[in-house]
Amino acid sequence: MKQRMSLQERLGRAFAAHAMRVAAPENAEWIRAMVHEQEIFGSSALIGPLGMVATFWTLSSSLHRLGKTLMVVLWLLTAWAFAIYIALLALLQSAHMLDALLAVWVMLFASFVVLPAIAVAQLQWLDTRRPLAMAGN
Repeated sequence: MKQRMSLQERLGRAFAAHAMRVAAPENAEWIRAMVHEQEIFGSSALIGPLGMVATFWTLSSSLHRLGKTLMVVLWLLTAWAFAIYIALLALLQSAHMLDALLAVWVMLFASFVVLPAIAVAQLQWLDTRRPLAMAGN
């Protein structure tokens, strides 16, 4: 059974299809690649919402701890985001577009990989510094 696409996904696909129709032939392959990348890069952004929930959970009470499982998930998502953006760098290099888009890549890498990694490291540090809740208190 096919899931229904959200309005945002449908609009994105419609704009991409339009771009492929009106683009110069030498740009059509690049547009197809970007449509494919859109599906992959969406998963690399999961670190943001999960990290925010974990942060609010941790900071809302001195008794809340993240636990090993959630920390492993956050670190895995951080590693996944890093791998995706390194793959994008290789893709841009192979398409000879790195010079034109390097500044954009650096901005995205800092926003979606470096800052979340620092935030996860800080959550890890806070979680290890917080004393275990004692029974009976």
